[in-house]
Amino acid sequence: MGKVVTGNKTIPINIWDDFEDKTFAYVEDYLLSHDSQHESLCILRDVISTLSGDLPIKYSMHYIKLIGVGGFERWELHIENITHEILYQLVGNLQQCNLNLHGIPFKIYSES
Repeated sequence: MGKVVTGNKTIPINIWDDFEDKTFAYVEDYLLSHDSQHESLCILRDVISTLSGDLPIKYSMHYIKLIGVGGFERWELHIENITHEILYQLVGNLQQCNLNLHGIPFKIYSES
């Protein structure tokens, strides 16, 4: 991969926790290339897989393209079989891992 271009000093990753519908992570920096968004979420997925151990959490990557006013394109990491309590603990653990993409640190948080 080449140089990572971002509008931030960090790569902000939001784990959206709408438990009634779906839980998903996405990069909240639209200046970051789609390839770098994908690579960041793959790193996140691999670490979540390690941290979650034997929990029955499932993952899938999706490229989302919404057209029209307020439309956007981004990668999302969909996360299934996760409770609010597990997500809260997982976000805390992820924040301690000092994850980064080519030296640019991730800023991981969860909003709903």
